[in-house]
Amino acid sequence: MFKLNSLKTTGFKRLEVPEKITFPDGRILIHGVNESGKSTILEAIHYALFGMGLRPNRRASNEDLINYNRSEALIELVFSIDEKGYHVRRVLKKTSGNEHQLNAVLQDGSLEEITSGATSVNDHLQDILHGIDSDALLNSCLVEQKELGKLEASSRQERIKAMSSLLNLEAFLDARNEIKKDSNELERVHNDTKIKLQKAEQAASKYV
Repeated sequence: MFKLNSLKTTGFKRLEVPEKITFPDGRILIHGVNESGKSTILEAIHYALFGMGLRPNRRASNEDLINYNRSEALIELVFSIDEKGYHVRRVLKKTSGNEHQLNAVLQDGSLEEITSGATSVNDHLQDILHGIDSDALLNSCLVEQKELGKLEASSRQERIKAMSSLLNLEAFLDARNEIKKDSNELERVHNDTKIKLQKAEQAASKYV
């Protein structure tokens, strides 16, 4: 199960959350007046997880994402999945290279580095998220108000595909098929053994 734990960000567009905010369990509703930063919170979470902005401008430049009067932007996201905690730290800079770091959150709350660098962090996060991609997350979890209509208007197959990806149902179905194969093989061995046993009993009865 995927759970957002906390978010801290400064200099990301017009969003300033210098003290981390902690998310409650269950569904999270972000509400506020227009232009208050609701979508930017979603974009900060999305950028932390995938290293890209929200649609339609996913490949936005640092100039687009960093507040105009700041030289850099910081995003720190803590989330948990499969009862393991992770900390993502991304620093976007206008004049030099960005920083990307992925840490494991240990039981005592301390951090242990897993990897760094944009490509490595993104690849590790894809593995941790069981292949859930940006589209699956946006269509099923991080839904902006203006995107609700799009989700409702999508076809049944598109919704099924998005939910299957989100819940990792492909892996579940693969596992179920493997179990079914093993079960069929065990049943075949059982039947063969039963036939051999019957033949052995018939042969033994001749000597009784």
